[in-house]
Amino acid sequence: MEAHARSAQLTELTSDVSITARPFFERHGFTVEAKEHPVKGGVLLTNYKMKKKLLGSVVCLSGHLVCHTRDQADTVRDHLPLHLALTRAEPGCCSFNVTTTSNPLMWQVEESFEHAAAFEAHRERVASSEWGQATLGIERRDTLIVL
Repeated sequence: MEAHARSAQLTELTSDVSITARPFFERHGFTVEAKEHPVKGGVLLTNYKMKKKLLGSVVCLSGHLVCHTRDQADTVRDHLPLHLALTRAEPGCCSFNVTTTSNPLMWQVEESFEHAAAFEAHRERVASSEWGQATLGIERRDTLIVL
């Protein structure tokens, strides 16, 4: 549905969402616009009016992963395949590439996520991941752009 809305150049999607569905929608970039309390069959319910902006919300990161020792470079090489696979499978990941450069201690990093919420969810997952822990001390030189 989102791809169709984007191709039709819609600027946003809205939905009325139950309490249990709210986390799913938030993981996919929706934000709460209003908390509502409709009555259905005499029962007071709680739901949320949620919105996702479609245009102007792509988050891109471009930069380098810079190792200072061979051990750090080996750590990147050892952990990179799983990190690539897990990131590319995340909701909202448009593209994710980490490629070698002519310098054996440096990698080019190019990331693109559909929206800021997807990018933040990625960062949270990575921080506690095996990759995140193993590469914690490795220098990152990057630029973040929101389109």
